[in-house]
Amino acid sequence: MDIALAYATLNTALLTQDTRLLRASTPLGDALVAERCVLDEGVSRLFAVTLDCLSTSTQLDVTPLLGREISLDLLLADRSTRRWHAMVTGVDNLGADGGLARYRIHARPWLQSLALRRDSYIFQDKTSLDILTEIFADYPLASYAFEVNATPPKRAVRTQYRESDLEFVQRILAEDGLAFRFVHQQGDDDDSDGASSSSARHRLVVFDAGAALPANAASPIRFHRSDATETSDTITRFHSALTVLSNTVTRSAWDDKTLQAHAAQLASSEDAGKLPGLEDYDYDGHGRYADGDDAHRAALLRLRALEARQVRYEGGGTVRQLSPGETFEMTGHDRYDAQGGGDGKAGAEDGGQAIDELGHEYTVLRVVHEVANNLGSQAASLAGSTDLERGRYLNRFEAQPRAAAVLPAWRARPTAPEATVAVVVANDEAPISSGRDLRVKVQFPWQRGERPLAGGLPHRSHGDERGNAPGSDASGTWLRVATGQAGPNWGGHHIPRAGTEVVVEFLDGDIDQPVIAAQLYNDSDLPPYSAGIDGGANHGGVLSGWHSQALDGSGHNQWLFDDTSGQLRMQMATSTAASQLNLGHLVAQSAADGNRGAWRGSGFELRSDAWTVLRSGQGMLLSAAADPQATATLATPDTVRRLRQAQNISQRLDATAVQRKAQALRANDGFDEAIKAVDPAQDGKLPSTVNGQAANKAGLESRDGTDPVDGIADARVVMDAPMSLNLSTPASAALHATGDLHASAQEDVHVAARQTYAVVAGQAAGFYADQEGIRAVAAQSPVSLRAHTDALDLLAAQGVTVTSTDSGIDVLAKESVTLIAAGASVTLQGGNIVFKSAGLFSVKGASHSFEGPAADAAQLPQLPAARTGTYTQQVVYNDALGEKFEDMPFTVQHKPEADTWLGNTPLAGSTERVHTDESQPLEYALRYAKFKFDDEAA
Repeated sequence: MDIALAYATLNTALLTQDTRLLRASTPLGDALVAERCVLDEGVSRLFAVTLDCLSTSTQLDVTPLLGREISLDLLLADRSTRRWHAMVTGVDNLGADGGLARYRIHARPWLQSLALRRDSYIFQDKTSLDILTEIFADYPLASYAFEVNATPPKRAVRTQYRESDLEFVQRILAEDGLAFRFVHQQGDDDDSDGASSSSARHRLVVFDAGAALPANAASPIRFHRSDATETSDTITRFHSALTVLSNTVTRSAWDDKTLQAHAAQLASSEDAGKLPGLEDYDYDGHGRYADGDDAHRAALLRLRALEARQVRYEGGGTVRQLSPGETFEMTGHDRYDAQGGGDGKAGAEDGGQAIDELGHEYTVLRVVHEVANNLGSQAASLAGSTDLERGRYLNRFEAQPRAAAVLPAWRARPTAPEATVAVVVANDEAPISSGRDLRVKVQFPWQRGERPLAGGLPHRSHGDERGNAPGSDASGTWLRVATGQAGPNWGGHHIPRAGTEVVVEFLDGDIDQPVIAAQLYNDSDLPPYSAGIDGGANHGGVLSGWHSQALDGSGHNQWLFDDTSGQLRMQMATSTAASQLNLGHLVAQSAADGNRGAWRGSGFELRSDAWTVLRSGQGMLLSAAADPQATATLATPDTVRRLRQAQNISQRLDATAVQRKAQALRANDGFDEAIKAVDPAQDGKLPSTVNGQAANKAGLESRDGTDPVDGIADARVVMDAPMSLNLSTPASAALHATGDLHASAQEDVHVAARQTYAVVAGQAAGFYADQEGIRAVAAQSPVSLRAHTDALDLLAAQGVTVTSTDSGIDVLAKESVTLIAAGASVTLQGGNIVFKSAGLFSVKGASHSFEGPAADAAQLPQLPAARTGTYTQQVVYNDALGEKFEDMPFTVQHKPEADTWLGNTPLAGSTERVHTDESQPLEYALRYAKFKFDDEAA
């Protein structure tokens, strides 16, 4: 037939949709007539509509169709209709022939529009349903409902990273075991789904495994042939598809908060034949499970999904009302209906599962509908034939036993980048915000919102006015800071502060498990001591170390290393009181820049504008002696030698002085104890074991550790200077010893005072010179020798000369004055002068005058009668074995004067000596014991 003639004779009524099996409602009205349609829909799938339409216009403007909702009505067996709604995503012009054109319309659900938006967003402290609600708020066509039996758990963080909204939604639904289906509004006035007038007329329904699924309107459905004589739709083919899958599921994830793995293992109870244990084990990543129950839930979801996939059914027929996510009962099948088979032997004999025992009710998972209108032979010949017989409907479907859970397929999370950068954020105006375990919060450059990073963009979606970049610790989750050293009660950390650029890595490649791996310097935040090219420093980068700033920027701490060749140094410093410890080649160093200053010396410097304390509980050695052969840090061979020299000279001089009736040097007894404490041959050594380690050193004749290590036996300070020891102060100096104070010199001892030199002794004072004599010289004032309560003796083995060069000599006495020499004497007593001589008494003079009586009274000076320290007391404490109490708190109370002395007993076990002018009671207390001493005189 001529095509032009066929088109000319074509009955226009043939291109109308009245009484057709399939009718399409589009914004173009009657310009398009449905010819053929394939509709693929399923559980947790976005349905797809491929609709072929015919039009008498070869130049039809299809632009009004794009993004608009169309409706498809399928005529049912009872003359009612079933309706689908879909959004047009594309239109293809398949060409025209003889004035009849074919157009192919592609349509998807409103959910497909989520695939067109790609975003990066952090959702905090929300369930998956909360997230869906927030995302769907940005889509005006969104129509949805939740039919969830158990609310999914709330997650601290879920990150959508470079994913479309659709990919992200499908992923989090799969993670929580949530499936979805679509329900289409039936009839023009049907608003039972609660959708608003502006939303789509197909509704997304999210449900979990515990939700009750609706029964299909055609249930029960016959298994029967399909022909023109049948008055109802039937299933024409139906068979099972068995699959061997894992029968055991194990899930595990590490939890850093509890330092343990949360794990769960579940085995299937379904009979899949005689199979060994086939375990599906997966480590789900760091921090994925909050506790064991969470791991059990994840394992259970995975196991039920595997069990559901073990038995599937595939079928086909003419049942036009089949819909995914609905259940149906099948009748008329020899094996799969309520009466068919019944014993399950058929499946067992084949070595498979006893399928009959699964029941005769099924859940539809997927349906592919195919329908073709009968437009007449002339239109069909013009448009071209189709694979489906004209005026027919067929489908093919997939189902599972109704008892099996309906769960979505697992969707892997997108692999996070190996590393990315972020900036640390904190509370407003705060320099740092951290958790107890030193976690901080960061903001990524891709976060958009109210306060993004510099150059960032706002983000006014998801119903969040602030967006996703608050610029404070409300951003994201707490991130742990990786450090080179960390462990139970040991390690180090440098917690990043607000504004610090950091490198963020993701544990197990999980975008929801970020951790700070490093901190970065940049052009805005230069490193301390920065140097090198364009650095401006006077060196090429020899300084390194650690520098921190006070939180308010008012000061700093630093640990600096200077690796300049031949000028190595190290500095530990704080700006507080300019306190520093400098070692090595000392140069001036400013904390404000990285320049090396002028040379200041070499060695060791400890300085502070405030207080400095050196404290040791077991002895201290201060030595200026360089000993390249020293075998221990406390080795003091020169000190011991000099102490022995001091002991030797002191003992020899003391022996000479005592022989000549001079004051004895009682403090010499302390030399033995001092030498004993520092001499390694005696007590001056460490114990054989110190802190669990042998304390031995190599001997003179062996390199093995056999000799004890030098030490100081008790809490004493040893000062050793081989050249000179100088003490100087512009103010006053005090030197006090509770016991004896002994000073000796191999050569001379000189004491000089610009004003007054006074020596005061509580009991006795003695001056003895063995060779050169003693001189007392007052250049401009008198010399006074006094004995206030006793006699004053001037004794000499030879002569005594008393000379007055400018005045006279007065000899005064209260009672008498007697001069005796070689048997002769002169006595002045009681106003009389008595001359005695065994030989000649001669008075020679130019004249002699003996006048009458006269008297001249002696004017004697008054001597003070005060007494100082006449009464004294000291207590030495010994235990029952005679051992002295050492370093024991004691208290001395002088009751009449209300005076109190506090302290610790020294190593000798003795208290301080207390002096009183009169006999007074004292009360001593050693910790809890008390002792009283009354009227104890020295």
